[in-house]
Amino acid sequence: MAKYEDYGAAIAESVDIGHVKAHVSPLLGKIIGVTIIGEGSGEMINEWALAMQNRLGMYHLMMQQHSFPTMGFLTKRVAETWMMENMESSWLKWLCRKMFGF
Repeated sequence: MAKYEDYGAAIAESVDIGHVKAHVSPLLGKIIGVTIIGEGSGEMINEWALAMQNRLGMYHLMMQQHSFPTMGFLTKRVAETWMMENMESSWLKWLCRKMFGF
């Protein structure tokens, strides 16, 4: 989840009330749904809808180039947060040990 109040562009534009929250399957990153509350939500939902319609995951959203600073950049921030949380998973650590000998 990314809160508007934590994002500099939202604060600068005085639209710092709201958030973007993705509902994602664990590990695989399949996007099940998204909740966007706040200014600019109508513009941000399109990228999420396109990703869900084409069965793209969080990894794809994270790797997509986003213009900065825009409210749409919050999509990338949510995807990056999801990725960093998954880097802590014991399954991923086990996989890295097997693949790379760590």
